[in-house]
Amino acid sequence: MAIAATEAATPRRVRHPLGVRAPLTALLLSALATPALAAPAGWWAQRRVVRETVDLPVLGADDRRVISLHRWHIEGEAPRLRITESTCAVRFEGESMVTTKVPAAVVRGVPPTARRAVLRGDRLVVPPRVEIRGARLPRPDAPLPTRLDDAAVADTDGDGRPGVTVRVEGIVAGHIQLVQRVTTSLEGRVVSDRITGRLRLTDEQVVLQASRDTLRTPPPRRQRGASFDTRRLDAPRDCAWIEAHEAELFAD
Repeated sequence: MAIAATEAATPRRVRHPLGVRAPLTALLLSALATPALAAPAGWWAQRRVVRETVDLPVLGADDRRVISLHRWHIEGEAPRLRITESTCAVRFEGESMVTTKVPAAVVRGVPPTARRAVLRGDRLVVPPRVEIRGARLPRPDAPLPTRLDDAAVADTDGDGRPGVTVRVEGIVAGHIQLVQRVTTSLEGRVVSDRITGRLRLTDEQVVLQASRDTLRTPPPRRQRGASFDTRRLDAPRDCAWIEAHEAELFAD
């Protein structure tokens, strides 16, 4: 009994990863002090920022940010997760000469989408997902329609015009009807109640009709980077709530 008591009182020593011998109890205390990764299941608010430069004819380059708000509902357990994604709002900031307005009806016309994700450790990977706006295609990679009378064209924003309608204000003003294919994928890091990382986005558009000839040909755009920031919500929230609380949700 005395020998057992003596052995119990002597801390075991193990080899530290860097070659330093350290008591086992010290390593256990260090592990307990490391914050545990929160389970990602639940409701999240997300903001995406795409930075791009638009080359306007005659006027020159115009830098802008495309900001979109989204709601995520994450289900499942690592490594395989399921995400239900809703688009809440899209807006353009920083434009100095021409301003693009995306009506709320366009956003409402984007249905919630189901996405798969993989979480390994703290790394979250969301594979590419394709969204078609203003058209109904037989498959996601089918050619976008180029004519108003194409049977694939659809009034997905419900404004009585073919495709989706976007307003342009400023030096050149008017509206355009277009069809659009948007492909997104995300890769980031989960830290406590926040997920941040890199957004990959491609945007293919075809203008079907425009109120002015100068709007029929979209100016070239150059993407300068894209990122996303996702914050855990304390309860299920709708898009209106996320829009109203955007500033405080993404304050830091």
